[in-house]
Amino acid sequence: MSSLESDLRIELIKGENSPYVQEINRLGDANVKTFAFRKHSFYKKYANNPGILVAFVNNDLAGYLIWSINKKKRLTRLWQLCVKNEYQGQKIAKYLHQEFVKLASQGSREIRLECKDNYGIDGMWQSLGYSSIFEKQAKMQGDTLKTWSMQFISHEPSIFSYISSELSNLNCSIDAYTLQDFIENDDQKDSIKWLSSYLGVCVTDEFFNEIDKFEHRNREKLRNLIIIGQIAKQLCDPFKFEQSCQIVKDVLDQNSIELDETSIRHLARCLAAEIPYFITKKSDVLRLSSFLLDTGVQIISLEEAIDLRENDTDITEYQPARLANKTVQLKDLNQFSLEEIGGAIHRLYANSDREKLFKDLQNYRNTKKDFCNYILTYENEPHILIVYNISQKEQLETPLLRVIKETNLTTTLLNFVVNELLEVATEKNCPFLKITDPHLREPEKIILARQYFTENQQGFEWVKSCYRDTLNSHEVVKYLDQASKDHPEYSRAARFLSSWLNSQEVLNDSLYCMDIERLLWPLKIENSHIPNFIIPIKPEYAKELFDKNLAMETLFGIQRTDLFLGLDRVYYKSPRSNAGLKKAPARILWYVSKSKDSGHSSLSAIRACSQIDDVIIDTPEEVYKKFQHLGYYNLKQIQSCSNSDQVMAIKFSHTELFTNPIDQTIIKQCLESSAPMQSMRQISQEEFITLYRLGFNLKIK
Repeated sequence: MSSLESDLRIELIKGENSPYVQEINRLGDANVKTFAFRKHSFYKKYANNPGILVAFVNNDLAGYLIWSINKKKRLTRLWQLCVKNEYQGQKIAKYLHQEFVKLASQGSREIRLECKDNYGIDGMWQSLGYSSIFEKQAKMQGDTLKTWSMQFISHEPSIFSYISSELSNLNCSIDAYTLQDFIENDDQKDSIKWLSSYLGVCVTDEFFNEIDKFEHRNREKLRNLIIIGQIAKQLCDPFKFEQSCQIVKDVLDQNSIELDETSIRHLARCLAAEIPYFITKKSDVLRLSSFLLDTGVQIISLEEAIDLRENDTDITEYQPARLANKTVQLKDLNQFSLEEIGGAIHRLYANSDREKLFKDLQNYRNTKKDFCNYILTYENEPHILIVYNISQKEQLETPLLRVIKETNLTTTLLNFVVNELLEVATEKNCPFLKITDPHLREPEKIILARQYFTENQQGFEWVKSCYRDTLNSHEVVKYLDQASKDHPEYSRAARFLSSWLNSQEVLNDSLYCMDIERLLWPLKIENSHIPNFIIPIKPEYAKELFDKNLAMETLFGIQRTDLFLGLDRVYYKSPRSNAGLKKAPARILWYVSKSKDSGHSSLSAIRACSQIDDVIIDTPEEVYKKFQHLGYYNLKQIQSCSNSDQVMAIKFSHTELFTNPIDQTIIKQCLESSAPMQSMRQISQEEFITLYRLGFNLKIK
């Protein structure tokens, strides 16, 4: 053993009050050009959870490693690996990394990190066992950012290794006092660039009104940041601004809250410019977040913004709550001017042929027997064009999927459109959905990848299996083999999935099986080890969370546009009687109980099936903070579900409404237990498969 090895020890330090956190922060700041700027809260956050790995040589801090783990995806991220200059070249990074891999492998299936290629350390990552899986343009022009991956289950690539791991900017407005405080504590060019490029921070015109109260020196410093373009300014429509001011004031009046005019105007400008986040350090403004959520603006601190950016990509990209009480409709293309629609699309897709687009639109509109042509409108303005071919039985082809108008809600609207296409394909019993638009942009491609489409090798077709059935893994492999013959563009994905399904190790892992089911949705794997539960739910909650059929039975029909834009939802219940549900993934069968309202039909029945993406038990305040962007439940409703100040939040997605709701009599015949359905219960794989097949009138095996 070398003298260094005998003097070296690796420790996992935990807690932001550790005396080493400040020293780690200073070492990180000394390497800011490599790591990019990080606030002190970054170091405190990961010291608290999961802890920072620190290397000591004779009690001298020689290096550290900062990491985090996404429990839902079982994906570990390596944020920083740093060694002091005087200890470099002595394998300290290697020893730190070895301890890190031991910890990560206990609860993760993969490690990922990002590093610029011009740092010249690709060889180090390769020697540590990583492989480069993705490249993208870095924020600094001319630089390339590589994503590196290490997997634990086998030598095969991860199911999602070809899907970009890029996080989207939040798009936040910041007030002058918070930005001033940031500059005073971190007066570096790199830190300002980080704030703008990493968090997507901008200012509105109200920023300039606010800095008029500052001293001349500080006022000029802040103003120059905008003038030289280090922080962007986002404008808003003056008429929308006036309306937004009134909306904010109405909410404040309804809740008997007083707020200064500057803060009111800040929030109104965010609302008018469709900026979803407002960053402030003012405690009196921060406490208003829950009251103003329904307006479409979320008030957060800088630390919360960093946390959202790093850990919750669905929050940054997917905001169904912001569409509550808005008008979202699918309208026939005939109701619009082709010239205006074509012109608007061409401005966003400059590489497309405008004349060809116009001719294609005319052709699709004139052949209604074969094509359905719709435009998704938001607040009566056209936002997305969808054209799909209904003449082919073996597939639903979508030759045009184009954004007409781009806003901060475009990602949410696109998610809805893609989900609608999947529903149409399954309802028409088309085994495949294909997006064949050759001019898709990166935002559309990312959404398709995250909705589990696979891209062909040529890069212009995106394919998703839509076959509804339940098969064992051997039957799925046979299905994939035939699918690759019928659809050669799907052969790469089919071979990939088949190799996984032939592994017993994969079939024993519920997370991997759920990944495969999402890629093959709505197909279910009969011999997987995914847990299954029946969850009872009241009809008034079911119709708000997922059941559009119940919603249609109300006096006024469907009233909530965000219900159909809510691909992800959260159900809250007391943590008691959870039937052993502690973590994702799992499947749900929703048992909709009787209601005092006799206006609903087919109650006391299983009406739908969903996938569980996350399970959290925490205080009502914490779970509300995490999931409020998904809408419907307010804090008071969540508190009513709690027990001893704890509530269980079940985040679910991929909901399928049964065409044949299963009543209580048949349920009891299918289950081994005849216990009443008032409580949540776990069921066997065989019971789930039987009930699912009954729900869609599939032949019982």
